[in-house]
Amino acid sequence: MRRACAGNDQRAEVEKAASKALELDDMLAEAHLTMGMFKLEGEWNWSAAETEFKRALELQPSLAMAHGSYAGFLVAMGRFDQAIAAAKTAVDLDPTSPT
Repeated sequence: MRRACAGNDQRAEVEKAASKALELDDMLAEAHLTMGMFKLEGEWNWSAAETEFKRALELQPSLAMAHGSYAGFLVAMGRFDQAIAAAKTAVDLDPTSPT
């Protein structure tokens, strides 16, 4: 299910770009992170979003933005202890990042 609001065109472009990046190189953590964010916010597909976040973290454990985004996902799922741990990791990796 997609949100019926302004920005659907931009979401479609994000999905298209992330899909193309993954088609070219499935080992790009940033592309998996972007796809996870799209699945979460664009489609509300919780299980697919989590799969993409976890893949991004598996590929690049030092990617602070992935830990921060995954923390936001975990909060939305009500998994607060895990969210706190992910957020702490994000801050430890990059204390100046807004994620």
